[in-house]
Amino acid sequence: MALAAFQITALTIARLSAKELRNAREAAFHRDSMEKLYALSRGSLLLNLHEPPGPRLAVLIHRIFAAEAVALYDMNLGRQDRMGE
Repeated sequence: MALAAFQITALTIARLSAKELRNAREAAFHRDSMEKLYALSRGSLLLNLHEPPGPRLAVLIHRIFAAEAVALYDMNLGRQDRMGE
């Protein structure tokens, strides 16, 4: 009986530990995502408004999110700005 109680307790603790580890990974992922969005919004606020924003935004997104490629289309200007391959 004591062995069964010990095994049940050990299994419960292992499951709780795995759940906490998964929650910690998710929290770190969300924190990282929020930091990247903050960096993008901060960088976009610091753009020089006397220049077209497309090329600079493409560079910011490419650098911050480590994307392979970024393409932004400005319908008003009819142009596409790209960064990466």
